[in-house]
Amino acid sequence: MIRSALLYLALLPVLAAAEDVLTLDAFLAQTRKTSPALAASAATVEGIPLKAKEAELVYSPLFTANLGLYDDRQEPTSALSPERTRVKSWEVGLSKKWFTGTNTTLGYGMNSTELFLPAGIPPAYAAFFPPTLSYEAKPSVSVSQSLLRDFMSGLTDSGLDKIRSATSGAEKLERYKANSVVFQAEQAYWALALARGTVASKTESLERTGKMRDWTKRRADMNLADHADLLQMEAAVKLRDLDLKMAREEEVSAAQKFNTTRGKDGYAVTEKLEDISARIGGAAVVVKKERDRLDVRATGDFLESAKHADRETFYRSLPELSAFGKAVFNGYDLAATDAHDKAVDGKWPTYTAGIMLVAPLDFWKLAKVRHGYESDYRSAKAGYEKSRLEAAQDWDGLSRKAGDVAARLALAREIADLQEQRLAAENGRYRAGRIVTSQLLTAEEDFAQARLTLLRLGFEKLLVEAQGRFFNAE
Repeated sequence: MIRSALLYLALLPVLAAAEDVLTLDAFLAQTRKTSPALAASAATVEGIPLKAKEAELVYSPLFTANLGLYDDRQEPTSALSPERTRVKSWEVGLSKKWFTGTNTTLGYGMNSTELFLPAGIPPAYAAFFPPTLSYEAKPSVSVSQSLLRDFMSGLTDSGLDKIRSATSGAEKLERYKANSVVFQAEQAYWALALARGTVASKTESLERTGKMRDWTKRRADMNLADHADLLQMEAAVKLRDLDLKMAREEEVSAAQKFNTTRGKDGYAVTEKLEDISARIGGAAVVVKKERDRLDVRATGDFLESAKHADRETFYRSLPELSAFGKAVFNGYDLAATDAHDKAVDGKWPTYTAGIMLVAPLDFWKLAKVRHGYESDYRSAKAGYEKSRLEAAQDWDGLSRKAGDVAARLALAREIADLQEQRLAAENGRYRAGRIVTSQLLTAEEDFAQARLTLLRLGFEKLLVEAQGRFFNAE
């Protein structure tokens, strides 16, 4: 197994135990709270289904009320005509639409009629004139039933199902975007962890090469080594130093992305992160498909919405044949309470019933409209198939990649272990004067590269597993 070569990386979790470590879970929780993108997405996800409930109000009961004043002061047409007629009216009602396509209304209204008769009418003729103040009470009930378009709420429910499906698709799509931000945050976390691990590895490589240079310098000073060996070692130290500077630049770039993800400015990241090598575990890369990806399910909802829209258009293109009926229970008297009592008795009702037909005549234009919605449905169906196929290909690619990464990771472990043993052996041979400087530097470079390869494959494994979670996310 890998021993001293991976000692630094293996000891990182132990060393960090005494310090604050920002774990991946804690970072993602922090990102969910501070990321502007996730805050906007959360607000959108919360609002989408609530706004869709507006369409469902079509089945909610409604209260109506009206108050009116009618004041007629037209010029009298005869000596017996009232000089002025004033009518005050009010009416309240409750109405509701039912799932059968039936509309019902319960109402109650009252009118007060005041007549201003001509002055000087003889008392003997007063009985021939209506009373100067009278009241009419009118409780009523009305029912209308659609027999074609909205029979059993065919038109209404198609519209509601269209909105519900579109809303569900929009919500899934927004959650897919939010999960994408979380996945990118996990990428940023492990990218910074990889950059820091790379800096640590290159720092160790620089230190090892520096010790080799110092040992070679002492031998050159005693004329036990060629001056060219010392120059080669000096060049190797500078090359390792250059590699380290470049790694630190990459760390700064990764830190900026890390902070941007969690909604912070700058590149300073003071927290310790989890060590990649400690999270790698075994070589196996576990990905398991549990459900279709959210964007695929969203396009499925949009397909359903287009299907309901096509159905809704079919109902709209039909003639509207409806039956209606209304009963009004009249009460008339000189006092409002007496008028109400008479209306409640129901002795003087008025009944109305009938059938109404409204039929569109522009059949050519209706056919064009129907064709347009049918085209939308075909487009949505093709879009769903495209999305499903792309997701299936993505999953197949991810599954293959998981197997490839697992195989490469197992091999990289063996290579790193062998390169560690080789470096130890070559170092002994170099000190014994049995190999030249270039051979030792090659062994050191190969070992450093093997460590970095193992670290990068660990990063790749973590990202593949994160992609698997992203694929199955709700």
